[in-house]
Amino acid sequence: MASIVNNLSQVAETSNNDASIVVYIFMGIATIVAAVLLAFRDLFGSRPLRKMEKNFEDHIRELANQGDPIAQWDLAKLEASGGVKLAAKYDPDRIADDDAFVVEYGFNNAKSVDWTNARSTLIKAAQNGCVPAKEKIAVMLMERGEPRAGEFWRELAEREVPSALVTLGQGYLAGSHVLQAPREPFIAAKYFDRAAARGSAVGEYLLGTCYRQGLGVDQDFKRAFDLFDAAAQGGVPDAIDALASAYLTGEGVEVNHEKGTELLYAASALGVQNATDALVTEAERDNPDALNWLAIACENGQTLKSVATERVYTSADAESLFLRAAQIGDAFAMTNLGLHYEKQKLWEQAENWYAQGVEQNSSEAAAKLGALYLTKRYRATHGDRAVELLRQACDANVGKAANALAQLYARGEFVPQSDEEAFKHFLIAAEQGEPEAISELGERFWKGKGTPVDLDQAITWLSRAVMQGDKSSFDKLQKIAKKHKNARAAREVGLLLLRCNAFSFFATGAPELDPILVKLASTWFRKAAKWGDARSMIFLGDAIATIVALKRRGAKKLRKALQWYRRAAELGESNAMKTLGDCYRLGLGTPINDEEAVKRYDDAAALDNSDAILALADSYYQGLGVTKDVEKARELARRAAEAGHLGARQWLDFYECDPQPDPLARPARQEEFLTSL
Repeated sequence: MASIVNNLSQVAETSNNDASIVVYIFMGIATIVAAVLLAFRDLFGSRPLRKMEKNFEDHIRELANQGDPIAQWDLAKLEASGGVKLAAKYDPDRIADDDAFVVEYGFNNAKSVDWTNARSTLIKAAQNGCVPAKEKIAVMLMERGEPRAGEFWRELAEREVPSALVTLGQGYLAGSHVLQAPREPFIAAKYFDRAAARGSAVGEYLLGTCYRQGLGVDQDFKRAFDLFDAAAQGGVPDAIDALASAYLTGEGVEVNHEKGTELLYAASALGVQNATDALVTEAERDNPDALNWLAIACENGQTLKSVATERVYTSADAESLFLRAAQIGDAFAMTNLGLHYEKQKLWEQAENWYAQGVEQNSSEAAAKLGALYLTKRYRATHGDRAVELLRQACDANVGKAANALAQLYARGEFVPQSDEEAFKHFLIAAEQGEPEAISELGERFWKGKGTPVDLDQAITWLSRAVMQGDKSSFDKLQKIAKKHKNARAAREVGLLLLRCNAFSFFATGAPELDPILVKLASTWFRKAAKWGDARSMIFLGDAIATIVALKRRGAKKLRKALQWYRRAAELGESNAMKTLGDCYRLGLGTPINDEEAVKRYDDAAALDNSDAILALADSYYQGLGVTKDVEKARELARRAAEAGHLGARQWLDFYECDPQPDPLARPARQEEFLTSL
């Protein structure tokens, strides 16, 4: 009997193994078939898109063959990168009104860039007067150490191109064989002055350096300071360092050690070594402000080395640096030292230093000490003192103090319960950027706690809270959209989804869009569009086109995107009008039609849409869809620049010159050299 059972078990086991093998084989075949089907889908599904891309490239090539220098420049870029590829570029830094998502369509360059493949086209563009092509050749020649680079830079400088003015100025300031520029500070200063007049932040910084050191100009510290200030606002790190030096030495401005050391810290964080050295040097001179900022840098993980003593400062030195500044009597350091001890749960030391900061009239110290007294350890005995300290800090607009006080009013703890007072203090805290208060304020506007119901305000504040990482506010926005059929709330939910990162849901920006998130966002845009929101119609069109670009198939869906843009344009949305123009210009969902593109740009420009104004400038400059009119193009570009469009300023940097200068005006040697290339 036992043997029979064993035999049956073996048969059953064999049968199970055979069944498993069959299942695995079937799964393998199914996987292969699925992969083949996907490959065919991608291959044939992308053919209409590739045809669209080829149509655009052929259009550019046709314009280039007709002698259009800008088209030749565009064609050279396409040849250098191996062709064109439809792209929907997400730009998280461009925020129009309360929108937080902007998609720009275009046939962007492919991954690799090889200018040897585009050499002849690039040269044609340069010979026909295309300034960007000239600049590219000048850069390439300078990188190769070719002395003839100077001729190209000089011609560009004659056209007041800022990059050329700066480059030649630097050449004359230091002396450059490649640029054929002997050391002539006077000439250098002239070039920097012209670059600064054209709005170049680097030119402003370099001209400021000339005035500070008396290089080619009379020494003038006040003029230098003003130039450094302008350049710092333009984002030049070295200018921030120069400003710091001015505040510390009193060159051109009243001495302000606090401001100077703060700027040294800012420049050091941007990688300016001179600023790092100066910050450490000032700290080793027992400058309390410098000690503070050096300690903060150490706490933030920076490693700084002293030039004088070669001592290396790390995070382990933060406490001793704060302590040294506090012992000198700096209230800012006392507050930071208290916070340092509080993080380590050394309550008595934290309380002691906060209290000393309060004695020095530090509102930040008052806020910290008030918050400490509300913790479980002190709450029962120091509650009233906490309220007193928080009021003191709140009067100085310290956000954390206002938020803590608002919570006390909301609960009726140590103060009479009052939704109105709670709302008032949450508003103060939210306006100071306090995340918790921003979220609470949004909910109070939604539910009418301490203030009348205001859904627009609720959406504004809840959206801000989401961007600071509060998921509960995201849920509240969805509830507002569904419960009230609120189009703006639905649009905000879609926009917030598009700002999400596939790996970190509440990131502040995601340059690479996830098709799943785009599709999810489009469902919210569809709701908002159904409820009559024109902007959501634009974003719905954007979402459709973005998915097409990301998945590389579904080109026919671009016609649907075009329909959404038309509906929004009919409702008076200038962005939709401009995007429609782009679709006609690029051939997205419709045949290429430059005349129709210009009509759409003109409609949007009439509503002062700066993007459309610049696109119209391009049209007139190249004669695309309109009679070529360079002066009108410049006038339009200036109008866009006056409206604050950065791209328009860059456009003017290149195209305020004559598009086709007299060939005889070019040096003969340069013409020969271009031909020899």
